[in-house]
Amino acid sequence: MKEILKKNVEKVLLTALLVVLVLCSAVQMLTIKEVKLSPAKPKGSAGPETSIDVPVDKVSKLLLNEGIAPLDNSAHVYCRKLECNFLSERDAAKCPICKMSILNEIIVKEIDDKDGDGISNKFEIANGLDPEDPADALWDKDKDGFSNLDEFLAKTDISDKNQYPALINRVRYGKLVRYYYPFTLTDVTERGGDTSGWDIEIRERDKKGNKVKDRIHSLNEVVGKTGYKITDVGKKDEKYFVTLKKENEESITIGISKIPQLKTKKYQLINELAKKYHYVALDEDLKLKGENGRIEIYTLKEYSKSVKALKFIDEQRKSEVLVKRLTKMKKPLADGERKDASDDEIQDLERRLRAPRLR
Repeated sequence: MKEILKKNVEKVLLTALLVVLVLCSAVQMLTIKEVKLSPAKPKGSAGPETSIDVPVDKVSKLLLNEGIAPLDNSAHVYCRKLECNFLSERDAAKCPICKMSILNEIIVKEIDDKDGDGISNKFEIANGLDPEDPADALWDKDKDGFSNLDEFLAKTDISDKNQYPALINRVRYGKLVRYYYPFTLTDVTERGGDTSGWDIEIRERDKKGNKVKDRIHSLNEVVGKTGYKITDVGKKDEKYFVTLKKENEESITIGISKIPQLKTKKYQLINELAKKYHYVALDEDLKLKGENGRIEIYTLKEYSKSVKALKFIDEQRKSEVLVKRLTKMKKPLADGERKDASDDEIQDLERRLRAPRLR
């Protein structure tokens, strides 16, 4: 037996060391889990740990993770991935649950709100709402197209139709629309030294760039019904070109090509309040008009791929505004309409309570 042990002493020691390491790791993991799930004590409290005295419902869970007691809001942030929504310490580089790298702050205001609809009891009583009915937060008391909750958050009068949040809160980004010139140059045939006798073959196209018809033109002719007049034709570096001009537009010079030439790109915006579309190019203005005649002007500066949103400059407030695929403020419910809050609607409420409001 001793001889066997002597021969295998290295293997025995390595096995024992491995067992010790596994046990230490298990103890450490249990300790970390206990620390994460332990309720935090309020600052300055020497007494026993306590839980928040709020009704256990879905809205309450928007503000706290299950099993976590009162926390210092300035020291904690929520994961920006709504499916996770884990509450973590502010200095954490990543969410410990889903590993999302960026964390969003949640602004929690201390308000007395019995029905948990985001509007304080005091405000509801003063404005004829029911502090025990959460449905009235999504109704529209003054019929201006904005819910009572959104007006409360924007600090506008929910009883005055002429007072409402910024109209751009009801505008969302639709799609990118490309506009093409209604023609392409397909060929040029020289007929002597005088360019006025050259044959200029132009393919007319529709707004989407699709072929309509091929025609032979000469210098100073108008291309079909496009309104563009051929003002010059020539050859440079062994390549043919033509210059065309349309009234109130700058001249355009094009070479021979088989593909349509892009004229401009515009972004489609859906105005849910006015039920209309707007098409705006970079550095152009988006003008919105309210029912009371108020005009709001926003200048489109860029499309941000990182946040998948259009960046506007609010010309009245000289501030930046982001317009995304979803509106910041949704259409209010009809009077008396009620809905049981689904998980998606709870997440939407969370977004609305977090998002900054334009007044």
